[in-house]
Amino acid sequence: MSKTIVSVFLGLVLSASVSAGPAMSFDHPDTTFASNVAIDIIRHANAVWLATSNGLNYTLDSGRTWLLYNSGNGLISSDVSAMCSNNGRLWVATNHSQEVQGSAISYSDGLSYSDDVGQTWTRVRFDSLTPPINYVYGAFRTIYDVAAAQDRIFFTAFAGGFLTSNDNGVTWQRLYASKNDSINFSDFYGGLVGSLNLRNEYFSCAVDTSHGDSFFVWAGTAAGILQYVFVQPGDKFYASQVHALAVSPDSNLMFVGGRDGVLSRGNRIGLRFSSELNLPADIITSAKTVGSNVLLGVFSGSSAAPTAPYLLSSDNFGDNFSEVSLTPSSGVVREFASVRNRIYLGADSGLYVSTDSGSTWSHIWVDSSNVTSANRRNIVNSVFPLGDTLWVGTDSGLVVLHLNATGVIDSSAYHVFAESDSTGSRVIRVRARSHGDTTAVWTVNRAATGSGVPMIGRWYSKDAAFWQTYQVSQITNDIGFIGDTVLFLQKYGVRMTRDTASPADPSVYFVVADSTDNTVVISDNSATSTHDSVFCMTLTGDTLVLGTGGGIAVSANRGKSFKVVRAQLNSALPDVVVNYTYLNTLNTTPGEGSTAGMTGDFVPALAVQYVPGSPARIYASCRRVDYGADGISWGRVILDTVNNVEIHRYRWDPIYTEGFAWNFENLGQDTLLLPTDQSLLVMAHPGSATLQTTDTLVFKSKRGQDLLFGGTPVYSVRADGDLIWVGTDDGIVRIGRDSLGSARLFIVTDPADEIYAFPTPFSPQRGQNVRFHFRVDAAAYVTLEVYDFAMNLVSRPIDNIYYAAGIYPPGDPLDSERPYWDGRNGRGDLVAVGVYYFKVTYSTGQVKWGKLAVMP
Repeated sequence: MSKTIVSVFLGLVLSASVSAGPAMSFDHPDTTFASNVAIDIIRHANAVWLATSNGLNYTLDSGRTWLLYNSGNGLISSDVSAMCSNNGRLWVATNHSQEVQGSAISYSDGLSYSDDVGQTWTRVRFDSLTPPINYVYGAFRTIYDVAAAQDRIFFTAFAGGFLTSNDNGVTWQRLYASKNDSINFSDFYGGLVGSLNLRNEYFSCAVDTSHGDSFFVWAGTAAGILQYVFVQPGDKFYASQVHALAVSPDSNLMFVGGRDGVLSRGNRIGLRFSSELNLPADIITSAKTVGSNVLLGVFSGSSAAPTAPYLLSSDNFGDNFSEVSLTPSSGVVREFASVRNRIYLGADSGLYVSTDSGSTWSHIWVDSSNVTSANRRNIVNSVFPLGDTLWVGTDSGLVVLHLNATGVIDSSAYHVFAESDSTGSRVIRVRARSHGDTTAVWTVNRAATGSGVPMIGRWYSKDAAFWQTYQVSQITNDIGFIGDTVLFLQKYGVRMTRDTASPADPSVYFVVADSTDNTVVISDNSATSTHDSVFCMTLTGDTLVLGTGGGIAVSANRGKSFKVVRAQLNSALPDVVVNYTYLNTLNTTPGEGSTAGMTGDFVPALAVQYVPGSPARIYASCRRVDYGADGISWGRVILDTVNNVEIHRYRWDPIYTEGFAWNFENLGQDTLLLPTDQSLLVMAHPGSATLQTTDTLVFKSKRGQDLLFGGTPVYSVRADGDLIWVGTDDGIVRIGRDSLGSARLFIVTDPADEIYAFPTPFSPQRGQNVRFHFRVDAAAYVTLEVYDFAMNLVSRPIDNIYYAAGIYPPGDPLDSERPYWDGRNGRGDLVAVGVYYFKVTYSTGQVKWGKLAVMP
C-alpha cells in the first residue's frame, strides 16, 4: 500500500565473546515516510534518523525525500524502541508486541547494528555468546535507551537490566549496582523471589566524558539515578594478589604491590589511590619505607626462573624508581626489616644490610660454613627483628642471629624442622614478640619435599625444648598480631587465636567485611561465604591493612570495621557506583528544613550538557515512585565541606515541577528544549537552584491556524545544524534553529483512507476547527454532515456542493478553503465533549463515514 507525505510550511512561536547473527543485505531502503510519531531523533552519517513504530526513517536532504528500513529490508522487526550513533556504527533496538491473556505485551528483539548506513544489518546474538547472556530478549525487556562514546556501548532493557560493551560490541556484560542487585536479578529469574529490585529496572542512560580520563555513565532506574564510574588503571587502586604493604609515617602514604608489577599508592586510610603500571617487573614481593625512600623487592618471569631487576628504590615517595644493583646478585627479595639505622633484606642469595637508607648494600651469609647453592640455609624467605635479634626464615628452617651493640652479627643458632606428616622444613615467614620476660616465635612453614606438609610452628622461651604445631596441612601465608590476638593469614580468610602461654589451634575466623556493603567479605564465620586469600598485613598505630587476592582491607580501628578496596581489573565493569534518590538528594538548610533534590525516583530520561572546563551538568526527568512528584531536576558538581574536608559532590535541584520530560536537547550553553506530555518547552539553562521559567512553543500555519493542538505530546527533539527536528504525537516538525520559526510539518496520509478529519481530537472551546479530507471518484454533488454518538444530526458543513473528481482539498491540507467544522451545532452552541461521526454523501449514491473527537 503506497503512502504519501503531506508537508506544510509553517510559522512558529518555540564478559563474553560476541556472537552476531548473519548480516542481512538489501539493495535499497524503501522510499517513504513511515509514521507521524518518532520517539527518538538522531544524526548519523550526514542524515537525520527517526525511530518509529513502523521502522527507521531517515532523510539526507532535510526532509525533501525519506528512506525507510523495517522488517522487510533488514531490521528484525519494525518497531524501533531506541537507537544510537557511535564511531560510524548505527545501533538500533527493536521489539514487537504479542497478545498475552488479552493484553498486548512488548517483546524485545535485542540489538542490531549497521556499519554501512543500513545496507547490511547484524544482530547481536546475546543467547549465543560464550557464556551466553540471557534475559535480553522477550517480554518486559524492551530496550528503552542506547548510549555510547569512544568504544563503550550501554543499553537499558527494563527488566533485562543494564548491559555494556567496552570494545564496540565485541564482548558484552550485564552491569549491577551492587552484589545484592546481582543476587536479586539471578534469584528473580531463577524463581526464588517474586520481583526485581527497583534498581534492576532500567529505563534511560547517558554517557559523560567530561571527567578527564575517567568515564561516567548515568542510568535512570525505578529507584533513582545510578552513576557508574570507570577509572583508568593509573588513576585508581589497581593492585591485586597483594604481597607487599608499606605505610610511610613521614608522608602518611600507603604503598601496595602485587602481581603484574603494579604499585598502588594512596593515603593510609585507603583513599585517593593512583597506580604505577610501568615498573620493570612482573611481581612485587616486598616493600619498605625509610623517610622519603621507598624500597621494592621485585622480579620478572616465573618464581621458578625469576629475572632481574630484584630491587627498586625511590627517594621521592614513589614518584619514580630506579634499579639498585646487589653484589652478589640477590635473586628474589622476600622481605625487609629494620634494626636501629640498619635495613636488612632477605633474598634468595642470603641476607643484605644497608646503613644509608637502601642506597648501597653489603652481603651477609647466614651460614658461611657452606656458601654453595646446596646450602638452603642461605636462601632467606623472611627476616624479623626483635630487640637485638634477627629471626630468619630460610629454606632449611629457622636461623637466629644475635647482634652486638653496633648491629654486627656476633652469634647465631639454628632450628631445623623435619619433613613429616605434621611439619614442613621451609620457613617462609617468621614473627616474634615478647611477653614480659618471655618470647614467643611463630613460623609459617611449607614442605620442601613430598614428605612434608604446610603448618604453623610456635616456640615459647619458657618451654624452649618444645615446638607446638598449628593448622597442619592448611595453607598459611603470614602471621600478624593485634594486641593479644594472633591472626593466621591464609588461603581462605583469616583465623584467629589468643596468644597465651599455650594458644589453641584456631577454628574461628577473624571477620573482615566491608562496613558499608556486607556482601563484600574477605573472611567470616559463615558457612556460605567465599573467603579471599590473605597474604600479608601491616599495623601502623590504629590502622590495620590486609593484603588480599583482590586488593586490600583497611581498618582505622584495629580491625573493628573495614573498608575493602578491590582492584577492578575488568575495564568493562565500573569502579564506583553511586545511587541518587529522592531521599538522599534532599537539600537541608539549618533552620529552614529540606527541599527536594530529585523530584522523584523513576527516571525515564537523562541528558548530559557539557560545560567548557567543568564537569558536565546532568538533567533528569523524574516521576514519583514512593516519594516526590513528577518534575525535572539537574545535578552539577559543587565544592562542599564535610568534616572539615573540602570535597566535590553532585548537588541536585528541581528546575521544573509541572510535569516530566520524554527527552532533552541542548541548544548550546543557553537553551534547553524539553519534550513533555503537553508540549515542547523552552527553558534557559539554570544558573541557580531555583525553579526556571519555561516558554511553550505553539505551532501555527502561515495563515495563523493551529498546527498542533495545545496539549499534544512531544516525545523527541534534536538540533541538527541550522535545523531542529521535533517528534510529536501528530507529526514531525522541522524548525529553523536561528529564529525558532519558519517550520515545516511532515505527516503521513493514506489514500486508501479516503476520508478523515484533521486534527482529532480538537477543542472548539479554544477556538480550534476540524477540517475534512475526502475523495471524489466521479464528479458529484457532495454533502458532509456531523452526527453525535446517538446519531442525531449536529451540523452540515458541506450542503450539496458540486465537486469534480479528485482529492479534496488539493494542495495545502491546512488551506483556509478546506471544508471545516467549528464545533458548533445548528443553533450556534458549542457541542459537548465526546466522539462524533461524520458522513459524506455523494449524488452518485456513495456514502462514506468517518470519526472525530471533541476535547475540552
